[in-house]
Amino acid sequence: MSKATERTLKALKKEGALCGMVERFNAHAGALQFRIDPLTQRRIGKRTGVRMDLFGIIDIIALFPDRRNVCGIQSCGTDFAAHKKKMLENAYAPIWLRYADLELWGWRPLKRNGKTLYTPRIYKFSLVDWT
Repeated sequence: MSKATERTLKALKKEGALCGMVERFNAHAGALQFRIDPLTQRRIGKRTGVRMDLFGIIDIIALFPDRRNVCGIQSCGTDFAAHKKKMLENAYAPIWLRYADLELWGWRPLKRNGKTLYTPRIYKFSLVDWT
């Protein structure tokens, strides 16, 4: 689990949300890395593995006590613009929005009084984003 996802889960639980991780690590996917066995001269390899989001865009599903809809959340670090672009290019995102909320949580370090505090930048998507 990434630091951004950990921070997001912690913040959501502080708000009273019921959260579930839907991002998974697939060890059988990804690039094949191999080496040549010096004794048998055969290739020995394994997959590097990849992180897989629900529909390619959702890391966390949250149920808020004060909201009616389920919320799908993508969390990231400082590369907020790239993740927003990824979500806007995803074909499933506007379909998801017909049934549930969709948010992007980006965590950035801000310095205050000599301390580094990570604060979320939250973008709430709507169907207007795809028109």
